[in-house]
Amino acid sequence: MSVNKADIAQALKLNPNLASAYARQAQLENHNKNYTQAIVNAGRSTTLNPKQSLAYAVRAMTFSQMKQTQQAIKDAETAVANDPTSAVAYYTRALLTLTQKNDKALNDLTKATELAPKFLEPYLPLAQLYADRLKWDKCVDVLTKCVRENPKNIEAYRLRADLYFLLTRYGEALRDANTMVELPEVAAELAAEFGAEFGADVAAEVTCCLCV
Repeated sequence: MSVNKADIAQALKLNPNLASAYARQAQLENHNKNYTQAIVNAGRSTTLNPKQSLAYAVRAMTFSQMKQTQQAIKDAETAVANDPTSAVAYYTRALLTLTQKNDKALNDLTKATELAPKFLEPYLPLAQLYADRLKWDKCVDVLTKCVRENPKNIEAYRLRADLYFLLTRYGEALRDANTMVELPEVAAELAAEFGAEFGADVAAEVTCCLCV
């Protein structure tokens, strides 16, 4: 999460009435599970600017985590209404209906990826919704867009490799597995666990299992 506490403090020092800074502060508090303070800061933000979409989105997620579902849905709807161009607002609303696996969640996640292609959070739940509906081509399309926007997304490569394998597209599965284990994060993890040379052998075994 790219929310810097020092940057927020500096912004509020320069302008104590900056609604967006309170929204970011609420986002940080929510991330740290300080839910009461997150709601307080989101409220400050919406008081200063009733159209501050991020504050409503953050408060919606906070209410959701506090099991206050109706208030969460209300805030998520307000977030979208206040800024129909906000990918975060659509993503937040989608998360609240995700367990229902309905068209509303699917449409909101799709909208989020269209509005902000580099906002990565919506891609994996969107791919999962298509997988739940056995729409494998759509699932592949979503994961392909995800790795195109972020070529270092390990989970997207892993899921797409699994999906290709399921579809008996073994060459493409192998390609994704090879790409995944060559990513710096994965290579470093294998080297740390097994040693550099043995880690490379483990990576080879991971990809070799797809050579069928």
